[in-house]
Formats: sequence, structure tokens, C-alpha cells
Amino acid sequence: MLAAVALGAERAVAVAAADWPQLTMALCRSVAGGVCTPQVYRSALYEAGVTAFAAVVMVLLAIALWR
Repeated sequence: MLAAVALGAERAVAVAAADWPQLTMALCRSVAGGVCTPQVYRSALYEAGVTAFAAVVMVLLAIALWR
């Protein structure tokens, strides 16, 4: 079961990494709508925020799975 979870997590990360530009654009546009320009969702600060959010979600998911 742990191997299946590990393989599933690896695949999810691989897909997210491949689609990262589209994911960040979709996230920005879903939150900010027309205000979200390419300068916003391509900025380093925005990318760092999305990365930090994804890392926190992954840690919380790992904790929930552990329990």
C-alpha cells in the first residue's frame, strides 16, 4: 500500500511539474479574474507563493495519510 501511495504521489508531482505554467495561470485567473496578467503569474514572487502553498498542502496530506 505504501508503494502504491508513493508511486501515486510521484506521478501527481510529475504531472504538476509538467503543467506548472498552465496551473499557475489558471489559479491566478480563478482568483483575480481579468486583473491577472502574464506579468503577475510569471513573476518570481507569485511562483514562490504557489510553490509554498503546494508544499504546505503536500505536508498536510502526508500528515493526514500518516494518521
